[in-house]
Amino acid sequence: MSDGQVHLTRNGNVATILFDRPQARNAMTWAMYEGLAAACAELATDDSIRVTVLRGAGGKAFIAGTDIAQFLQFSKPEQGSEYEEKMERYLTALESLPMPTLAVVEGWAIGGGLAIAACCDLRIATPGTKFGVPIARTLGNCLSVANYARLVAGIGAARTKRMMLMAENVPAEDALAAGFLALGLEKGDRVGIWSPNRWEWLVTQFATARIGLILVNINPAYRLTELEYALNKVSCRALVTAAQFKTSDYLGMIETLATFADQVTNVAREVGIEGKLGGQAQVKGVAGT
Repeated sequence: MSDGQVHLTRNGNVATILFDRPQARNAMTWAMYEGLAAACAELATDDSIRVTVLRGAGGKAFIAGTDIAQFLQFSKPEQGSEYEEKMERYLTALESLPMPTLAVVEGWAIGGGLAIAACCDLRIATPGTKFGVPIARTLGNCLSVANYARLVAGIGAARTKRMMLMAENVPAEDALAAGFLALGLEKGDRVGIWSPNRWEWLVTQFATARIGLILVNINPAYRLTELEYALNKVSCRALVTAAQFKTSDYLGMIETLATFADQVTNVAREVGIEGKLGGQAQVKGVAGT
């Protein structure tokens, strides 16, 4: 089977890192990790790039972990520790990139794949996506302390413990629910959904139901004044939205509205959740992980 490749491409100010080994659900080989490190080193000095997108080839998996075949040559415990040290170098290189990073997760994000997604600033996931670290029933190894910290920051301590101890995979809707909780939303709070009938609808519906939030449907045809009225009328504390619908630029209208609508305390985009702080948008949580 092929060792796979990691491709770095550019389209204007957007860079894309593609993990290309679809026949193995993009399970990472040493060569692919080195390819990721090389891509990060190249991007770290490229001032023209405004955002880097990471995704897996084939549409069935983001990254299904590190290929277990890579561990067949391990013969002593020290090699496990050396592996985690090596992984941390790769992950730190990604985490340290100067531009925002976005993981587009389709299908499985397991083990090393989850670690890579957790290092990104933002994540989006399609319905059916699963996040997990099943080492309790596979290799029986441990993660680095840094990786535990990344998971706790992303999905909370309770979900991290359950994932690790029971080898459970977390569905996309649970990951989104964890993002809502990280924003300080509580049972009974209202979350607006401003989107045509797309995957945002399905994932958000399940996520809000998980934690007792009230989902409010906002007409996809609304313009700026109608959106402002709707958000104020129902007191939405967060908004999940597609980027656009037909000729309507949803994100542009939200950015315009956010300059004077203090009632809209958090804005959930298709690529993440942002909140107002001191008049400037700052990343406060993640919609999709």
